[in-house]
Amino acid sequence: MAASAAPPSCKACHNALNARCSVGRKNDYDLLVCPACGTVTVDPFPTIEDLEKFYQAYKDKANYRAKEKKKVRRSLRRIKRMIRLAPGKRFLDVGCNYGFAVMAALKLGLDAHGIDIDSAAIASDKEVIGEKYFSLAPVEEFASRNLAFDMLYTSEVIEHVPTPTVLSKAHRNC
Repeated sequence: MAASAAPPSCKACHNALNARCSVGRKNDYDLLVCPACGTVTVDPFPTIEDLEKFYQAYKDKANYRAKEKKKVRRSLRRIKRMIRLAPGKRFLDVGCNYGFAVMAALKLGLDAHGIDIDSAAIASDKEVIGEKYFSLAPVEEFASRNLAFDMLYTSEVIEHVPTPTVLSKAHRNC
């Protein structure tokens, strides 16, 4: 995968990371822990094109669908907490994968939508849950649509987003 041009920084808090202080290595990436917030970031960070290639070639996707009941239950608990804090019904799951959080949000009566860059997962979501609930799009492109949502849900996503400030922009549009 190609390296980003910028020096390494935390994807959660943007603190500078020290590339010499790796806590490990996986698949040719250094694992860097942010001294400010503890988030682990890979270095070099993959581009959106690298991530799209990875998700299209990911071999364990079929096993992920088997986790549906557990993932939907977890999402239900999390979304119920969100509902208490956020007025409104428009829900967006960024990095929705197989749509488990969207399923949970729909069960709770929300106007739920999901986006992901994994074309196989989105195709499956559209077939299993419904065409109108899902979009194949990176968060950067989706944010440019200027759609409004009351709740923005991300789970296991920040480590995959090359430009997490776009998530902040998407939230401001809510």
